[in-house]
Amino acid sequence: MYLVNAEQMQKMDKETIEDFGIPGIVLMESAGRGAFDIIMREFPDIRSMEVCVLAGRGNNGGDAFVIARYLMEQNIAVNIFLLSAIDKVKGDARTNLELARKLGAKQPNASLTEVPDAETFEELKEEILDHDLFVDGILGTGLTSDVRGFFKDV
Repeated sequence: MYLVNAEQMQKMDKETIEDFGIPGIVLMESAGRGAFDIIMREFPDIRSMEVCVLAGRGNNGGDAFVIARYLMEQNIAVNIFLLSAIDKVKGDARTNLELARKLGAKQPNASLTEVPDAETFEELKEEILDHDLFVDGILGTGLTSDVRGFFKDV
């Protein structure tokens, strides 16, 4: 396994997309599927758990929506908390949000909740904390400053 920093990861993603012509949505699917495989391996009793997916509006959130989708396909209880308004999610992340949303609508043990601000987060904090496993898809390699404000509180 190789560990890279945010700058190196951004460069690798850019080169993969531009030099090899692999679309970002394919990279997102691959990242989400890989994380799902690790979760399934590391948590063999996951079917008895409730999973909380905390997702931002960027590509890291898009990866988290892919993970949530794969968990839902296994009939695992998944609650997605989008730390943004839905209309602010764009691009590949939006595509995967919509896929997770459609799949979740068919699952009795899945939900998607918008958490657009600190006030809503405080109202939902107890519900959010009442899970067995957390998937962090809040901030990714696009972060260029210290975490502050709403995301720091979360």
